[in-house]
Amino acid sequence: MMKQEKMIDGVRHVLNPKTGEYLPDTEILKGWTYVLDEENFRYYPIYLREVPIDQISDQERKEFLEMVAESERQSAEEKEILGFTEAEFDIVPEEMRENYYKTALGYWKPIPEELLQEIPHGKYVTMRRNYLLNQDPKEFIWLKNSDQLNKHLIAVNLQAHEMEDMIVDKLKENSSEYKEAENQGDYLKTVQLQNSFLKTAEEEILTELIYK
Repeated sequence: MMKQEKMIDGVRHVLNPKTGEYLPDTEILKGWTYVLDEENFRYYPIYLREVPIDQISDQERKEFLEMVAESERQSAEEKEILGFTEAEFDIVPEEMRENYYKTALGYWKPIPEELLQEIPHGKYVTMRRNYLLNQDPKEFIWLKNSDQLNKHLIAVNLQAHEMEDMIVDKLKENSSEYKEAENQGDYLKTVQLQNSFLKTAEEEILTELIYK
């Protein structure tokens, strides 16, 4: 669609079709120089100082905005992998939070849709359900009556398995004995150590996640 623009006080302005407002393509605020991204109508600081508008070329503006777009794309991809930080999760609407789980790294990610359609199962699910039933029956009843029990168990299970993988990988990385057995092709020894690492990981998961 053709951009609608006009000059106001010697500065090019572009029409934001959503608001009907003409916005300057360049602004100076509090000593910083901003340029307008004319696709999403957001301003970005091109210089952290005042620069005369006529000194910013169209090519310079274009290259800067392309760099911003690439940076935001990478940031979006990273967020998709990692999830929301605590601060970002705080602004997620209350009614949507039950569909998220906390990762082993402390970020918040949506529970995969396909898991929400399944009945949760697995050792950590069983342990968590039994703990709530026997040690915190009020919480168990509240989760069940509010139709959140399955989502809670799925979220705990996802976090537990992420923690398990992370702890085991770290123990392997820090174990010279494991590395030596792996280098020597000692399958029996690596399995024994792997089982030991899994036991250590499970003990930490029970303490830090399941039984609290």
